[in-house]
Amino acid sequence: MKDFLDLLRSIAIFIASIAIVVALWYWRPDGLTAMMDANLAIIKFVGRTLMAPYGAMTESALRLLAGEKALLFFETALLIRLSVWLFKRLLVINHKK
Repeated sequence: MKDFLDLLRSIAIFIASIAIVVALWYWRPDGLTAMMDANLAIIKFVGRTLMAPYGAMTESALRLLAGEKALLFFETALLIRLSVWLFKRLLVINHKK
């Protein structure tokens, strides 16, 4: 049962992260573009830090597989998880008082 609940939680976080990205795209498309540019800079940094043939191959593979978009969804999912965790912590602290 716990595995099923974890699966449902993961699906809900994925759907919420898509909703956040769409809302951000509708509300502030320039902010979304800035986030994508920052993610592309991260991918380029990773490509430069690896050794000669592997850096270019890694950067190419990440760009081919839309790594900057995957990072965007990862960042929004992380934001959702941190927000839920913080909300639970604040709820527990206020409940103890």
